[in-house]
Amino acid sequence: MAITSCAVPVLADDAAAEGGKIGISMPTQSLERWNRDGSYLEEQFKAAGFDVELTYSDNETDRQLSMVKQLNTVMDEAADAGIPVIAYDRLIKSDAVSYYISFDNYTVGTLQGQYVIDTLDLDNAGDKTYNIEFTAGDPADNNAGYFFNGAYDTLKPYLDAGTLNVVSGQTDFDSVATAAWDTQTALERMQNILASYYADGTQLDVALCSNDSTALGVTQAIESDYAGKNDVLITGQDGDEANLANIVDGKQSMTVYKAVANEAVVTLDLAEAMLKGDTIDDSLITNSKWDFDCAYDTESYETSEGHKCPSFLLVPTVRGEIHALIGENGAGKSTLMNVLSGQYPYGSYTGTVTYEGEECKFKNLNDSEAKGIVIIHQELALIPLLSIGENMFLGNEIKNKRGSIDWDRTYSEAEKHMAQVGLHESAQTLIKDIGTGKQQLVEIAKAFSKKVKLLILDEPTSSLNDEDAKMLLDLLMEFKKNGLTSIIITHKLNEIIYCADRCTIIRDGTTIETLTKGVDDLSEDRIIKGMVGRSMDDRYPSRKHKVSNEVMLEVKNWTVHHPLYPEKIVDDSISCKVHKGEVVGFSGLQGAGRTEFAMSVFGKSYGSNISGELYIKGEKVNLKNPQEAIRHGLSYVTEDRKTNGLILGESIRFNTTLARLSKVCEKGIINTDMEVHMADEMTKEMGTKTPSNEQKIGNLSGGNQQKALLGKWMFTEPDILILDEPTRGIDVGAKYDIYCLINKMVEEGKSVIMISSEMPELLAPFIGDECIVQIVYRGHAGGLCTWPRGIDTSGTQHDPAAYRTVQYGT
Repeated sequence: MAITSCAVPVLADDAAAEGGKIGISMPTQSLERWNRDGSYLEEQFKAAGFDVELTYSDNETDRQLSMVKQLNTVMDEAADAGIPVIAYDRLIKSDAVSYYISFDNYTVGTLQGQYVIDTLDLDNAGDKTYNIEFTAGDPADNNAGYFFNGAYDTLKPYLDAGTLNVVSGQTDFDSVATAAWDTQTALERMQNILASYYADGTQLDVALCSNDSTALGVTQAIESDYAGKNDVLITGQDGDEANLANIVDGKQSMTVYKAVANEAVVTLDLAEAMLKGDTIDDSLITNSKWDFDCAYDTESYETSEGHKCPSFLLVPTVRGEIHALIGENGAGKSTLMNVLSGQYPYGSYTGTVTYEGEECKFKNLNDSEAKGIVIIHQELALIPLLSIGENMFLGNEIKNKRGSIDWDRTYSEAEKHMAQVGLHESAQTLIKDIGTGKQQLVEIAKAFSKKVKLLILDEPTSSLNDEDAKMLLDLLMEFKKNGLTSIIITHKLNEIIYCADRCTIIRDGTTIETLTKGVDDLSEDRIIKGMVGRSMDDRYPSRKHKVSNEVMLEVKNWTVHHPLYPEKIVDDSISCKVHKGEVVGFSGLQGAGRTEFAMSVFGKSYGSNISGELYIKGEKVNLKNPQEAIRHGLSYVTEDRKTNGLILGESIRFNTTLARLSKVCEKGIINTDMEVHMADEMTKEMGTKTPSNEQKIGNLSGGNQQKALLGKWMFTEPDILILDEPTRGIDVGAKYDIYCLINKMVEEGKSVIMISSEMPELLAPFIGDECIVQIVYRGHAGGLCTWPRGIDTSGTQHDPAAYRTVQYGT
């Protein structure tokens, strides 16, 4: 088989399906794009069993001409021998070529052109005229022509109207195309244009560049030779690292990213199919595989935490893949998903969202769902007292000819979609009567009822146990085989490695990189480094251990019954001790009775028929309500911060002081100045990122909400804190901050009970001198397990299942 890449030969000397010898020659190593192409092709074909030889011509024209002559000979010989030929990325006009694989470069041009229109608001420019200069690639490159035509056709109405003006007069492809182009050539060309047409102070407004390599040269020329450099809009394509850095620095305005890794994958798939004699699905060749290619510029709005979000984002998504999106809290993940789903309507952000080759201008969720895009939020949108069927078609009811709801069809259609996700319940079952894992499946079945093509899931496993989480991920992988595309936002690194085909890392609203499974190093360490900007060799902070012999909290034979079903025992005879300066970890599955135990201890805020003994600082107490618990120095940080922990519509200041208003009151009246001062001090102590404590707390990221919630309870000056899942749904960086806050608490002599579903963090050395984990299993204390100081917990970072026997209390 022969595969031509950018007019240079790539061929296989053996037509066996197991592989053969492939020779790949790229134009130059000086451009990042060709390095990526060469590397991805080499890796893909090597992984498939081919013997690969990769060479570069270093942009030497004579050498390339020699290769072209050699290529023509090779292609003719291949055709004569019945060997099919694939043209990769650049069309070669030869009858020997069987297939041509490339991106839709005309659309790349239209994206750049539309960006110029939107950014300069050309439709409302009035009598104002903007000056633009074009660059293009090699005149022999069909893609260079496609790009130029796409951009020019998009901008032509504004050129004709005089809203755009080309001062140099270079408006046709032949005048702007450059043979054997590179960054230096682009720099020199732009220097000549600036010296010839703009030296008199004429304002250059737009430099439309064919690719990022030319954009680098154009940027360098403008930065060094043009006084109005800060006002020039510069476009590009390819998403090269140097250009992304320029975008972040404000030197370049945008780029259109093309994931060449997937171009290489399609090339390999096609080559192997042809070698095996399989029937080729022409739709793979003639139709774009891209669902999304999103580019946001640096003029996006600010978030409530004072960050521009997103300042620049690119998330290309391929049909029939699982694409993970990860970043620290506040990085812009949820913002991006809200844009894609139409919750943030078109016009509330800058940039473009392209879906199935068309720009999307969604005004609401209905618009996106009509296109087959469905988002499932972390907080499930289900009504507990309605049935599965009622929830599934709520707002989209199935009606009969009289306009009434057709219940028979509603339930039968619901059960049909439930079967697709492996949910074998009656559609008349109330949501409140099924577990969280099954509720997630109802949401996905609901998406299928809307003919979903792109499924967006925000933290889909945050409330699931290991078994349900794995079942959900396996289900997504099964759907992928049928062409369903999924984007998942998750902080669980092991889940990304398990199921994701690609992972895009976002930091501070900027795309850091997209990693492809089987091509890049898709590992936990690599992902963490991309998220936080540095390696985190130790994910758990060390601390000085000051555990004393003084017992701060002791619980004896604590038994709790269900509040609605008194005959049901939720916790049975649990006993534990917590010393001053100690962290005691509670583990166990979801529903094992951990949260119920904590809430019942905290002023009997859960349960009925509670029995047992509770001692605080050696004194037996009977805490009848949370107020009494707070007065005795006990605080409880709930696992559900949004429902039970915070009042999301109120300010950070309001929430911080709410649990102990007496500290900011004088004669029963709140002293606002005192409240503002104390809330500010607590926010600083917790490290909560916010421009003002007057921000609504619901607008903060999850990690900052969690810090604010801790601050609320630290404001009560507790001696004992019960922390229920304090790191759920937050990123590794925010987790580290929470661990540091816990360390600070116990170093100050406070005592902590920490409930967690993540065994690694309970076993981590930061927990205590001896890590005591109280196993709770089906409401029973399964025993105290003690791990001595210095235990090697490195394995828990990568394989929590290694502790399954301990966690399940068997």
